[in-house]
Amino acid sequence: MRNFIIFLFLGCSFIACNQTSIKEKQLLSLADSIISEQPDSALHLLRNIDNYRHLASPDRALYALLMTQALDKCDSVVASDTLIRIATDYYGRKEPVRAGFSWFYLARCENNQGNANGQANALLKAQEFAIRSTNYKLLGFVYSDKARMYEQQDQLDSMLSCSKKAISMFLLIKDYRNLIIGLLYAGQHYSILNKENTALSYYLSALHMAVKIKDTLLITSCQRKISFICYKKKDYTAAKYYSFESIKTSDLYDHSKFINLGLIYFQLGKLDSAKFYLQKCTNPHEMASSYYRLWKDIYKKENLPRRALIFADKLLATQDSLNKRSLSESFAGLEKKYNYQRVSTENQVLIINNQRKYVTILILLFILSTGGALWFVLRNRHHKKLLEQQKRLTTKEEELKQQAKAREILLQKQIEIQHNALNSLNRLKMELSELMASANEEQTKSNRLVLSVQTNYRNTILQEIANNVNVLYNNISKRLSSSFPALLENDILICCLLLAGLDNSSIYTILSLQPKSYNVKRTRIRTKLHLQHETNLVDFLAQF
Repeated sequence: MRNFIIFLFLGCSFIACNQTSIKEKQLLSLADSIISEQPDSALHLLRNIDNYRHLASPDRALYALLMTQALDKCDSVVASDTLIRIATDYYGRKEPVRAGFSWFYLARCENNQGNANGQANALLKAQEFAIRSTNYKLLGFVYSDKARMYEQQDQLDSMLSCSKKAISMFLLIKDYRNLIIGLLYAGQHYSILNKENTALSYYLSALHMAVKIKDTLLITSCQRKISFICYKKKDYTAAKYYSFESIKTSDLYDHSKFINLGLIYFQLGKLDSAKFYLQKCTNPHEMASSYYRLWKDIYKKENLPRRALIFADKLLATQDSLNKRSLSESFAGLEKKYNYQRVSTENQVLIINNQRKYVTILILLFILSTGGALWFVLRNRHHKKLLEQQKRLTTKEEELKQQAKAREILLQKQIEIQHNALNSLNRLKMELSELMASANEEQTKSNRLVLSVQTNYRNTILQEIANNVNVLYNNISKRLSSSFPALLENDILICCLLLAGLDNSSIYTILSLQPKSYNVKRTRIRTKLHLQHETNLVDFLAQF
């Protein structure tokens, strides 16, 4: 128990240590948003994070990528790959854009270390993620660096192909700054092929675009490149003009500008001027071969063989260093090998997926066959039940036929009864009308005895009418009385007279009522029957 508590405490401590604060998250988010346009500001923000190792895994990977990217964009040589490998280990297929940039900057680190094979492998991995994510900016960067690797191996066709692909990617997303850089690289590649006119057209297009976006660094880079092309074309006046234009602004390519001026003045025979500008170049960087060769040629012209030999030795050492950094095999062959391995891996994954599919299909077939067998069993049971139900239905049909015959006989009897009742009702109505006429005559004569007899006879006829209506309408008097207890006998009698077809004037005359009293009674009857205003009383009674 004690060991478990200690282990739990250590685990919680480890988790607590690997948490990113809100401030650090904000710094990472802000640096990520400005890294492309303001890499120096992004670098300043990232340096405010004291210890990246305590960050949570996603934030630590993002920090590693952003820091390497910022250092590279600020022209700091990042030789160590320790930081960027945190990002390459974390990002995968779920985040192909970040994974692609991680491998791209690992290739840059490998290049700074002089590991050409490592650079090639990382670059091909970056290309795979760039294609998967369809991120055109990343694809443009990858094609640009591939072009430089092909350049180092003198694979000029592949070099030009990659340069043009990079330009098309940047043009597609209207990234004019990187498009200008791509044009400069393409011009450089045409210059290597000794196609100076084509190279010059690329450089001039780049200069026009750089002036348009007012990027001073790119303008001086274009002027420097144009100067070198004019030098190759032996147009030393134009070469000198563009060289002086380029040194008006100092930047990280000053060494190249000074070497260009040295080469121009050497061709013009002004050795002192050539030496003056070469001495300004404290570090020739990637132009070391041209730098040492020019010094060798100057001292050779001045008949100083010892000094010429010193720079000849330096030139050989530089060339040996460049050869050591070259790939052990061609980049094209390495790319084919990488693609073959990738395709082999994908094939293995497909084989495994197919095997899983076969197993799944077999399981499904087993489930289907089992289900089919169960379905047959259940269907047979269902058929048996249906047969039993059909037998029952046949028996019931016979019983219903017999009942229908009995009902038909009964219905015929009821029809006869109703027919007789209807005839009696019509006869009674006639007798009632005659009785009322004679009653009116006798009333004028004031014969009370006759009136009493006529009244009794009238009540008898009304009772017979009510009885006949009950026969015709399924004993409606009792049904109304039971359903609506508030109805009086006189109310039910009025209902029966209405169903017998007597109009309102006949009814209130028969019942010796005033029209207003009769209307009041009708209104009360509607109220007791809970009828709405729009409901017809006779229709309601006929359907009740």
